[in-house]
Amino acid sequence: MSLEDFEKWLYGSQALSDMMGENFVFDAFAFSYKQDGAKYLFEHSMSKYLDQDEFMLWKIKSNLKDLVAGKSNRDRILDDFYRL
Repeated sequence: MSLEDFEKWLYGSQALSDMMGENFVFDAFAFSYKQDGAKYLFEHSMSKYLDQDEFMLWKIKSNLKDLVAGKSNRDRILDDFYRL
């Protein structure tokens, strides 16, 4: 999901507060989504709320599914694997 789509979902959903703690919700609402480098800054600021091993496993599975399905994001996936 793009950062823009996430921001729209965030402001229109109660699901986040049900899934995450108050600190995460506050940080997500307080984040400036229009700033330069927002995607990197968002990932960096929210990473403290995520289990890195679970995230890595999800990312690998998701990337492998996309590769098998022949989606057009192959170059990004290969770059992800290289960085891992």
